[in-house]
Amino acid sequence: MLKCPRGGGDGVAANPEVVRTAFASQMLAGNDVSGAIEIAPDHVVVIQVAEHQPSEPRPLAEVREEVEQTIRAERAAAAAQEAADALLAAARDGATLDELAGQAGSEAQRREGVARSGAGVDGAIVETVFSMPRPIEGERSLMLARMGQRNFALVE
Repeated sequence: MLKCPRGGGDGVAANPEVVRTAFASQMLAGNDVSGAIEIAPDHVVVIQVAEHQPSEPRPLAEVREEVEQTIRAERAAAAAQEAADALLAAARDGATLDELAGQAGSEAQRREGVARSGAGVDGAIVETVFSMPRPIEGERSLMLARMGQRNFALVE
């Protein structure tokens, strides 16, 4: 007997067509045998659902820590986004990158002549820089580069 969770499993149960067929309503309702399911060239299987255990909510005690960690991570990510947006707004209002970096307890870094390959520069920054519109003479071009869930770079 093979266990097949709805998200897939190991071996034959890793095949999306096998999972889709196993959880089809007609398969769950009775002792039907599926038609041939091709899992690879010259390899077919037929399946029959011997037992189905409906999903159940997990008890709060079991998931409490996971839920709390998720909430903390979401709040931290939102706070980081808010702080980054505030820095971007300040830069658009005329603050220099040096001033903003100092306020954030960091140091502005400058790289000139960076190629698209971006050797020595974080890929998210390179991607952001090369997606920015060409600067208009006399105006600043500013954008945030997302570097993970809670880290941002303000690029000019």
